[in-house]
Amino acid sequence: MLSDKQTEQGHLITDILPECGHVQPPGIRFGARRNPDKPFRPRHHSHDVAVCGVWRDRILESPSIWGRILQLKRMRELGKEGREEIMKRTGSAPLYIMGPSEVYEELQSQESFRGAVFFDTLLWDNWPRVRKLHVRIGRRHESVLTSLLLRPAPSLESLSAYFLHINSNSNPRYSSHALFRGAPSLRHWTGLPPFKFNLLYLGSPTPNSRVVDERN
Repeated sequence: MLSDKQTEQGHLITDILPECGHVQPPGIRFGARRNPDKPFRPRHHSHDVAVCGVWRDRILESPSIWGRILQLKRMRELGKEGREEIMKRTGSAPLYIMGPSEVYEELQSQESFRGAVFFDTLLWDNWPRVRKLHVRIGRRHESVLTSLLLRPAPSLESLSAYFLHINSNSNPRYSSHALFRGAPSLRHWTGLPPFKFNLLYLGSPTPNSRVVDERN
């Protein structure tokens, strides 16, 4: 079985390859037939550099690739300007958000506040674009995610949420229908504390979907 990291790398390769097929830097003719009467001359190193440079530019210009690298720990290290630049480069592409939100609570004073605002804004402003959300939620962000779970999520396919501090005796008890009726593409859900169930859906998550695993 492939790890999550290997799976994500596979998705990236799938995105990059179609772009590479259209790369043709000036002076390079792909697919040209060589005259058998002429001696073979090795391709100049500068040609390879040109191709690699174009591939690099295509990758950096691909919003779908930027949307898949939203690792919360790494985003914290980049600071406010770095986080804003990455989000700008995602364009309108689907988002894959992974990691612990409490990493922003560990920061000091103003930077901690900026990080917390970034995480909340990331979810609130982009919820319709979120395709994969695998997060560990600290106390500061509990209310944001619990509210978002009731909002339509047209792109969401995989959701895993672990709440570190929430009181399981007072949290709202969501019904599966209330949670998933606005997420037609959702295929996998893992609800750790405070949620009372783990669900794996086969097919579309509608009231008629088959629940194959439910635990109290």
